[in-house]
Amino acid sequence: MATASRDRLVHIFDISQDRRTNATKFEIIQTLDDHSSSVTSVRFAEGGRRLISCAADKSGNAIPEFATYHFAANRCTVYDLELDPTHRLALCASQDRRLNIYSVPTGKQIRSFKPDDNLDTTGGLLKVASDPSGSFAATASADKCIRIFDLFSGSCTSRVAGHSELITSIKFTSDGTRLISSGGDGCIMIWKLNTSSVQKSRIASLSPSPQPSRVEMNPELKGLNEQPKIVN
Repeated sequence: MATASRDRLVHIFDISQDRRTNATKFEIIQTLDDHSSSVTSVRFAEGGRRLISCAADKSGNAIPEFATYHFAANRCTVYDLELDPTHRLALCASQDRRLNIYSVPTGKQIRSFKPDDNLDTTGGLLKVASDPSGSFAATASADKCIRIFDLFSGSCTSRVAGHSELITSIKFTSDGTRLISSGGDGCIMIWKLNTSSVQKSRIASLSPSPQPSRVEMNPELKGLNEQPKIVN
């Protein structure tokens, strides 16, 4: 287990079960001190062999076996990160309202998306979630809106508002038919995705993906034309 905190440290814990007392034990096995400001999010990748972190120091680290090997500098604070289903791409939500996509193997930024509307001018994207197919990403921003991005075209295809306070978490269901959000207003909302986007996600997740010769967006994204919408 890995934790991120305001003291700019990332702690790695080993979780074990005491055979005598049947109690769960947490033992710190490593502390990482690579960031210079509050760590905002951490994610394991490739079955726990790699760890990715982002922080308020405008950076992101990719750490295999808990030794820093890639450092990606961003223009402003990175609030959240999410891995696509292949664990080859890291999606980062940042203060400048951009959804930046990095290659996990190389640490390089390969795409950057920004909403077309100008509704959120005072804050950035706070949360990000990838759908099960890796075709779309949902973001929550400081203007209390949820947006859907097509990761192939880079367009922001949908926007919806419902929370009266900041959105604290968003997550797609495992079948990709619903998006769940929670907010500082004490509400948990379940959003239904329309049929066409769900079918497209399922087709993408079932399509065979050839081995790419270079790091790029998921091969399943090629040739998709429809756009997802959120309906209440």
